[in-house]
Amino acid sequence: MKSRKLTLSLTLGTALGISMLTVACGSGNSPDLETATPAEAPLQAVGTPIQVQVFGSTEEPIVDTDFTITITGSNKDKVVDALGKPVTSITTAGGAALLTLASGTTLPATFNVMVSAPGYLPTGKTVFVSEAGVVDVSVPVVKLVTATPVVQADGSTVAALTEQASGIAGNVIVTPASAVNSAGVVTAAAGFAFTSPATTATIDSQVTLTIPSGVKMTDASGQPITGTVTANVVSYSPTEDAALAAFPGGFAVDVASDTSASATTSSGTFISGGFAAFNLVDSTGKTVKSFDKPVTTSITVPAATTNPDGSAITVGQDMPIWSYDETIGRWIEEKVGKVARTDTLGNYVVEFEVTHLSYWNMDWLRSANCRANVRVNMPTGATRVNLSAKFVGLRGYLYSGYADSNASFPIYRAPANLPVDITMSVPGAAGTVTTRIQNLCANGGAIQLDARSLQVPTPGSVSGTVYEACFTTGGVVIASTRRPLVATVRFWGYSAANQYVYRHITTLANGTYSLAGLPAGTRYTSYSFSPRRFSVASARFSSNKINQSVISGANNPISDFVFPMRCNNVTGAAS
Repeated sequence: MKSRKLTLSLTLGTALGISMLTVACGSGNSPDLETATPAEAPLQAVGTPIQVQVFGSTEEPIVDTDFTITITGSNKDKVVDALGKPVTSITTAGGAALLTLASGTTLPATFNVMVSAPGYLPTGKTVFVSEAGVVDVSVPVVKLVTATPVVQADGSTVAALTEQASGIAGNVIVTPASAVNSAGVVTAAAGFAFTSPATTATIDSQVTLTIPSGVKMTDASGQPITGTVTANVVSYSPTEDAALAAFPGGFAVDVASDTSASATTSSGTFISGGFAAFNLVDSTGKTVKSFDKPVTTSITVPAATTNPDGSAITVGQDMPIWSYDETIGRWIEEKVGKVARTDTLGNYVVEFEVTHLSYWNMDWLRSANCRANVRVNMPTGATRVNLSAKFVGLRGYLYSGYADSNASFPIYRAPANLPVDITMSVPGAAGTVTTRIQNLCANGGAIQLDARSLQVPTPGSVSGTVYEACFTTGGVVIASTRRPLVATVRFWGYSAANQYVYRHITTLANGTYSLAGLPAGTRYTSYSFSPRRFSVASARFSSNKINQSVISGANNPISDFVFPMRCNNVTGAAS
């Protein structure tokens, strides 16, 4: 069935939900009489829902874009969809996916979720599944939207990125077509120097890629780069939470000595000194992957950065350099860079040579690690406590997530013998509680935290259903075919000042949802995602706006989400 995007509009009344449902469904094998039978068996409940969601700088799903999600890593063959079918690569609207593990999979299991879409930098996250239960996988992406380009003296243009989270800064630089010949060789006399903007007024983090004249550029298949080259050069501050949250793969990492099948591998936690993304594409769409001669890259490291042992960084010292292999979702140990100098603000400039492009980072690997199991004494009336764990005195965003009804917060590959601050808050309420843990791996990784002093906002609740059904050719639901759908429902909450305050994702076992403990007085955007068919991306993500606040102390019914399914005409019906 050829389908178009579903839209559902809703205004929440003061006592009950009053709404209008509009569904658009194209022609094909859809019946045009109010008699039909489903052509697909009902979806079964998912035992361990792995809820994937891509989001941008506004913290909200990107509903107007189809993202490709590719599964890699050691347990990639264990990842299946809600139909039980193996998943290798899928295209899905809004960057949403509902995955699970094949029956009989031995836990713990680890795999990578790699995300890409036109107009966005490719990235990914490492997923850890150690026990049955819901697994949330949030993947922030950087959109390549720019300000008006400014023409430079050499004929190139430079435009700064305009839609990115705090601590992320980038330029899109376009070279003249004459700067590269048909053999892929840089002919511009001065070569290229692609530089990102500074992430803060004190520079904090900035990156430069310098390609001399005479260097040949090729794509992954060895074909030469020709014509105009567009360079996306992005730097990420190691001092900003939003930038660190966008670190590809996360800071609990699997690393390798090289890209070969026989490479030595290990795992641990990165302590960040800064990282960058370089993405160069020619006028025919070929992506620059390799250079025939080394080219120079520099990353500016903030002045306050120290070595992991607390000692000062000095000019001339070695710094570990890593590159990210987007095809397998693993960081590769590349080489050692040098602290070449300090700038006028005292920041350190680390230089190193590369022969290929990817994400590059200057990080220290902490190999001694464990799984820490954090238990939270929840505040009375709270259904969720948000937590984030950060290094003390070092750069790095160790882990973030939440504890809900089971009051559990796991930290995977927690570094041993490094102090960490864990900060707790209740969504929609002011105030935080921070507890310092000197060693996450002491006492077998068992950690008890107390959040009972946190304020809890007046709760509200919502409920509703998600169905699938047959439609007439005019887009009308055939009531007799409606049936509950195993799907996900997502709520993004905003304060009166339109600031993001809350995110909740739930997977339905029987098509009915009821979410309690949502902060009252908050405007919500809600979404539903159907895992029925990955091949029909635009028909599987629906959204609506709740334009008024959730009513305090009352259940607020929300209109049904209804998705199309493949259907057969009843024998004898007109078609």
